[in-house]
This record gives sequence, structure tokens and C-alpha cells, in this order.
Amino acid sequence: MGYLLRVGFNGFQFNDNVDLEKALLLYKSFSVAYQGDVSEPRPLFLRR
Repeated sequence: MGYLLRVGFNGFQFNDNVDLEKALLLYKSFSVAYQGDVSEPRPLFLRR
């Protein structure tokens, strides 16, 4: 899910058996990315 958000996806449909709270916790583990994306196009070395 994290990679999909980084490239522009903004909506998801999960199966009924997916625990959404756990899915969100897994996404939070990625707080910084080296390369740019749709929300922050500058790579990490240009943000410092």
C-alpha cells in the first residue's frame, strides 16, 4: 500500500477479512523515502 500511495493511488478497496487498523500501522513504518514521489518530488539529498 505504501508504494501505491507514493506513485499516486489515493483509493483502496480491501477484503472484509483485512484488519484496516493493522494495515495502517504497517504503512506508518515508512516515514522517509530516498527518491521523490508525487507528494514530494525532490529526492532526500535535496531536502536536507
